[in-house]
Amino acid sequence: MESHHIECLKKNRVFLCDKISLSADLYAHLGEMDVITDDHLNEIQNIKRNGTTKEAVLHFLTAILPKRRPETFDLFLEALRTSGQKHVAERLDEWLKESDQNSKDQTIPQELQSYYKRKLQSIIPMPWWKNIQLSLTEMCVERQLRKLINSKGEEKMIPIDRLFTHEEDQTIPRRLLIEGDPGIGKSILCQKLAFEWSIQSCGDRCRTSCIHCFDLTFYLNARQFMNENTVADVVLKSDLLPKDLGISSTRMTEVIKATNVLFIIDGYDEAFSQNSLLDQLLKGDMFRHKTVLLTSRRNFLQDNINHIDCVYSIEGYDKHQQVEHVRRFTEHEKIPFSRLNSLLESNEVENLGKNPLMLTLLCLLHTEKDVRTRTQTELYSEIHDFILRKVIERMKLTEEDIEHRLLRPLYQLAFEAFENGEDVLLERDFERAGLSSEEVCEVGYLTRDILIRGIKQGWRYSFTHRTFLEFLAAKHLVLMAAEERLKWLRKYYFRPNSNRVEEVQRLHFSLLFRVAENVVAFLFGLHPDVLLQMASTVIDATLDKDFVGSFYNSLSLPDGSLCPPSHVFCRLLCELNTMPPVLVTTIAKRLSPHRAVAVGFNCSDRCIKGMAIMYNLCLPEPISISLTIHTQQYTQTNIPLLRELVNFSIFDRVCIHVTDNNHLKNSLHALRIGQADSIRNVKIVKSSVCKDIAPPALPFGDDLRGISLMKYDKVSTRRFLEIVSKKPLIELGVLYCDLDDRCKRCLSNLLLNHDLQSVILVSTNQHMGRFLRRLTGLDKLQKLRISLKNMDQAERHNFEKILKKNTLQELSLLHCQYFADLCNILSNHFSRMTALRYLRVINLPDFQPIDRILCNLHLLRLQEFHIQYVLNDDNLNAITGAIRSWPNLQVLWIHDRSHDLSFADNNVRISLTEGAVRLLIKAIASCRSLNRLALKGLQIQDRLIPEMCKMLKSLIQLTEFQLTYIHDETLTEEGFMPLQQYADQRVGFNCIDYKTFVKECS
Repeated sequence: MESHHIECLKKNRVFLCDKISLSADLYAHLGEMDVITDDHLNEIQNIKRNGTTKEAVLHFLTAILPKRRPETFDLFLEALRTSGQKHVAERLDEWLKESDQNSKDQTIPQELQSYYKRKLQSIIPMPWWKNIQLSLTEMCVERQLRKLINSKGEEKMIPIDRLFTHEEDQTIPRRLLIEGDPGIGKSILCQKLAFEWSIQSCGDRCRTSCIHCFDLTFYLNARQFMNENTVADVVLKSDLLPKDLGISSTRMTEVIKATNVLFIIDGYDEAFSQNSLLDQLLKGDMFRHKTVLLTSRRNFLQDNINHIDCVYSIEGYDKHQQVEHVRRFTEHEKIPFSRLNSLLESNEVENLGKNPLMLTLLCLLHTEKDVRTRTQTELYSEIHDFILRKVIERMKLTEEDIEHRLLRPLYQLAFEAFENGEDVLLERDFERAGLSSEEVCEVGYLTRDILIRGIKQGWRYSFTHRTFLEFLAAKHLVLMAAEERLKWLRKYYFRPNSNRVEEVQRLHFSLLFRVAENVVAFLFGLHPDVLLQMASTVIDATLDKDFVGSFYNSLSLPDGSLCPPSHVFCRLLCELNTMPPVLVTTIAKRLSPHRAVAVGFNCSDRCIKGMAIMYNLCLPEPISISLTIHTQQYTQTNIPLLRELVNFSIFDRVCIHVTDNNHLKNSLHALRIGQADSIRNVKIVKSSVCKDIAPPALPFGDDLRGISLMKYDKVSTRRFLEIVSKKPLIELGVLYCDLDDRCKRCLSNLLLNHDLQSVILVSTNQHMGRFLRRLTGLDKLQKLRISLKNMDQAERHNFEKILKKNTLQELSLLHCQYFADLCNILSNHFSRMTALRYLRVINLPDFQPIDRILCNLHLLRLQEFHIQYVLNDDNLNAITGAIRSWPNLQVLWIHDRSHDLSFADNNVRISLTEGAVRLLIKAIASCRSLNRLALKGLQIQDRLIPEMCKMLKSLIQLTEFQLTYIHDETLTEEGFMPLQQYADQRVGFNCIDYKTFVKECS
């Protein structure tokens, strides 16, 4: 009898002794089949007569059956069934099946380990060099991951072996995301993790929360989840386990349920974020206690981001890691390190060497010849030329034959695969194209391996990296007709109908343009003839102005957490070595009103590099731009890029969102704040996660000319003010900071500086009138932003003195209490304030009347006017009359906050009448110099739409327009359509339904 049958009898001995009946029928069948002999029967009968039946059964099970021939067990089961003991046979049969399944289950870890050791130990960087296989363990350079702690930008660097640990409670995070640019090493990291799991120990360093804590690790690609019904099906139809293992989908599901499993899913991006099976894996109850590690290109994962426990970013190589990578490559290939010295010293390493894939490609190319490439497109073009030369030698064909017979069909197959969300080709793809797969594989772009789907077996043809597929897809686009190519481009880079917030969300949250970005990047570098057409399309779809930025920021860029859409174009510029003059002109037109630039903590090197290219152009007209930095990352590892970005005088100020003092010091050092040849004006905003008190010293340059502090406590505010007390400031600002008496004394001392030209003293709850006496001594004061509450007589007198000096060009009254004295002072001095060009009145929604201020507004000669207040018809009529008297008005922002009261208190509603709004529209139409217009909270009706369209068409200088409107049943979709259609045709024009906006944002 076979050993597993003997084990079955042994494990079921108690049951059999209790249930088997040694009947005459059983003896007869066993004897007939020669399972037992007469001697065996006599033995059993003697034991039964002298002992018990159970003893006789036990002797039969242990001393007789196991010693018979191999087929004895099956004959025994047959005898049980025919002798009326079918239930005993079924019990043994079930045990055998379960035992067989358990045996198969136990082989799963061994089979996975064996597969990973066979398949993942080596890296084949390029299929055309079959003999080059790089060792995974020898080539992988030690790296760390940047862990995003919260949406405010707090982050830390962690080693890869701490990936599966919540440091707070030492538990395993169940949903992990690793983001990074193409080729940055996400797939290699997954490969390394799976391979390390197969080794089953990391020696003395092995911890309970490392990769070896998992019973099973499934290394899968997101594309394998397409068109499958269960996760078990994905596992079984992958190549991870032998097809003859005989495990059913149901059983695999049970195994996954019962074990501690890690799913490593590589290549999860927007193309798969709507896949219901992947959603189930992320959100479903069955997998709640299973660990899922996803990799995605940067900023792709949005819909499921709330289900992620930990977000990590894998960053590019620093200088030391680049040298180490090249050293390991030379040792592996047994070539002198000096042979690649020219590579390490060249600009291409600075530009491309931070990317491990591209550095490997550069090393491979440099073993053949000394090449010079600066962009990703140039690198892949060099590789393409190399492949072409080699295939000409191998196949003895002309370049023209190879191009037409093999390469162009391959370009089309790659393009179709990209459009279908695939990164592999199948035999049927070649058959459909009338190609020989063997011949195409000879070119050198594809590797072939077995693909098994169900019971069918075929060949699968893979690119070693998705970027090669994207490069070939771009080569196909180059060959397209111009109209067809533009149609394809607009499919990814489009402007939605902006009056519907859900469509704006689709633009930002689906991030469709990121899917095609790498293809378009290659296209930028490959096809200079249509560069302007492509650039204009991308710019129009992504480059939103800071004027309407607050709306987009509220939807998609909380505190700089996401890379803004406008950076797409910046990254594409990295593919250009030379900038055609016509493209410079196009960029200049778009940049002239674009006054804010932001670097967020999800921005890549290419974002900063592209911004440096864009803003260091020699533009026809000089512009002034502010730079906002939300990140720690780039001040630590990308100082050269930041310095390149701010190298030009186009940036007159920088705003730094500080997460800690080290971040601030690094930022000031990187940007050389206060140096004579760098940015000399800085705004420092304390992040909500920052708990540090300002240090006693900071590396401000001696030529620091401006500083503004925002949201700091009293101790930090005082420290900052003391640090800059000896600097030659001409701008000073304190916004929403906590001020105690010591802070106020420091601030008063700084206001003794007679060179100050700009002062900002803003608070929602503190009265800044006590500083008015100091302000009266500033004869050069041109810009004043201030919050005034109840002023005493001396303060009113000092305020009047400031206005009488007539030096102010800009006056902002923020969060003031508009008591009668303040209104009278302003109104009575408007006629004398001939220098004033900018007036801003912003307040929280309340009912303080400002009629007295507005009635004399027409006496000013303004170029910019902003008001954010609860308005009535009299207010609006006064503004309308004033607008008609401002022939040089360039910027107008009117925000009626009545609707804020409406949403806060349903019993309150103050409406502007149709007649008042109509008069305003007609007045605006006469402002021929207007280039920026924002109207918020106005109630629009069908009858006003023709007037709005006529107004916009008459404003030929207008480059930015935002309408955030309130409507009732008097505004229909049909009536609004002409205005919406006109806005959709103009870049920088947006119409937003305020009620929809509030609903969607909430």
